[in-house]
Amino acid sequence: MYSVFTRRGDWKTFYKNSPVTSILIIINTLMLIVVLTTGGFDNYNLVDLGGILPSLVIDGEYWRIITAAFLHGSIIHFASNIIIGLLTLSSALERMIGSKKFSFIYFGSMIISGVAVVLLSNANTVTIGASGAIFGALGSLLYITLYRKDMITQQDSQSIWGLIAINIIFTFMASGISISGHVAGIASGFLLSYVVIRRNVFKVLH
Repeated sequence: MYSVFTRRGDWKTFYKNSPVTSILIIINTLMLIVVLTTGGFDNYNLVDLGGILPSLVIDGEYWRIITAAFLHGSIIHFASNIIIGLLTLSSALERMIGSKKFSFIYFGSMIISGVAVVLLSNANTVTIGASGAIFGALGSLLYITLYRKDMITQQDSQSIWGLIAINIIFTFMASGISISGHVAGIASGFLLSYVVIRRNVFKVLH
């Protein structure tokens, strides 16, 4: 069994194997261009483009829970989510479980983490980024390391656990991070996996 993080071929092959992830990358990239051409990473501009401002969501602008997940606060923020989150983690998960199940987990985690941000964050704090959904993918990969060991190598399992540890530390230590969004994302991805990924009890016990 080869590593789930191994990618072969060109962009056309990548799209064929991970169509939903590919579309997510394209949308995020287009939204980065929109941000850069409409005022940059200023909070006012990010709110205008759909960032989560809890007070506005509570007032009825629920669509912000979705649109905020396609906005980023800097080039570094965008690059890290695209390279690590989508190109690496999300594409691996999509190839392992299929596009429909991946979409359920990714968008489900996006919505749940967004709701958590609205309920648990300061009413006037702007939150943007794909991290909640990406942490959902990471939570699903965690589920696979525990309940579907037949789908993944031991080395990949160790890599996933290492990424989780690093990201949890980073979530609580770094400034400007949505703790509620990250925690809700990884928890929802793990729990949603129970719905669409069958557990292999024999593998768990052995």
